[in-house]
Amino acid sequence: MSGYSDDIDCPNCYEEATLMGETRPFPTSYVECIECGFYSTVETGQMSREDIDEARENRELEALADDHVIKPLEEHLKYGKKWRE
Repeated sequence: MSGYSDDIDCPNCYEEATLMGETRPFPTSYVECIECGFYSTVETGQMSREDIDEARENRELEALADDHVIKPLEEHLKYGKKWRE
């Protein structure tokens, strides 16, 4: 993993907050304020075939072929609360 951190102004209380991030396996960032408790984090998921086709249509692309196999989300890409429950 390749990471970084920085101090930023909290968007809620404007006190110092910590920004942390990773660049692998894909870019993510996390903000944590120990003054007011604000945080933001990354949560991953996978669109349904219908959602993919709708997004493709919005970009003026053809729908996926009926025989197109959607690769399941790999374990190392699962971030967030729904994967921990």
